[in-house]
Amino acid sequence: MAFINTLHNVIRKSNRDLLYFYTADNCLFLKEFNLHKSQSSSVKILDNIDEHLINIQINEADNVYGIAAMQTGDVLYLYSDKNNPINKKKLFSFDSEKYELLFPFIMKSNKDLHIIYYFRELQKPSLWTLLSHYYDGSKWYEHCIDAHYSYPFPSPFKVVSISNFSTIIYLKDDKIYSSSFVKSEKKWAHPISIINTHGKKIHFSVLNDKENLLHLSWSEFTDGNLVIKYTNCILNNNSFAASNINNLSHPSNCSFPSISKIDNVLWTMWVQLDQLHSSYSTDNGFKWSPPSIDSKAQGQDYIRYNFSSNYAQDLTHFNVSTIFGTFKPRISFIGFNRSVEG
Repeated sequence: MAFINTLHNVIRKSNRDLLYFYTADNCLFLKEFNLHKSQSSSVKILDNIDEHLINIQINEADNVYGIAAMQTGDVLYLYSDKNNPINKKKLFSFDSEKYELLFPFIMKSNKDLHIIYYFRELQKPSLWTLLSHYYDGSKWYEHCIDAHYSYPFPSPFKVVSISNFSTIIYLKDDKIYSSSFVKSEKKWAHPISIINTHGKKIHFSVLNDKENLLHLSWSEFTDGNLVIKYTNCILNNNSFAASNINNLSHPSNCSFPSISKIDNVLWTMWVQLDQLHSSYSTDNGFKWSPPSIDSKAQGQDYIRYNFSSNYAQDLTHFNVSTIFGTFKPRISFIGFNRSVEG
């Protein structure tokens, strides 16, 4: 039993019903868990798809929406309504024999709509462009956020909302960059470097907290080993003031850091030699506990989940984006323990 490198989506509605989106055999499936009914069977939504080509969201009215880039080159808008759990509508197409699209992201707010993804020409396999499409309710605007060389694939970017500013965080040239959306100009601000350490980085995690505090954790090579590092930053007008950098792990094969805040405790979790490790902070990331191995992950398979919720209890106690959890037959989030000293 071990860590399985796959990413599934769990969404909880305000009435506590769960929607579980997952990929298997290059297909996207949906399984619903209704509190007042028996468990439903899985329903296949899409063929010719993988987990890196899907993004699923939920709005305040419990309506699900998302984006999917098909291997055929069609990019689909996914949405729910009263009659169907998922409907499909074609947004645009690209020539899949000449181009590749990766990590599509969609975000809606009132009439505003953001679509962001990595894009490359197959004849230039290492040059990836980070593209944005913005719709203001009447007109579409296209903008190149950045372009950089990465082979074979770039790391997934993250988009967070801080003080009503949409901010994208991404890896480039072994540094972590950010750019905030300037609504008055209908485009993204010039990217700035927020983490300038020179070690090669392969994964990172971002969590935005109250008072514009942004938590960042990443996996960085140090003397041939991977170390989990952490810092926090204050965002102010597309500029960051970062605190000191903490090493959370021992040098080893440490990857897939994930930051969560459970009640008032900040957790960073990561995979190290197939075991799930974690460290916690009770002072917003300035001091951290020694790392420990999560016993719940031992003896069973576990994966990562994208988790979003409208359920009131979740909104009160959990600030979570990507989190670790057990994998079949029962989903249970792991890596943290509410009973900590502090």
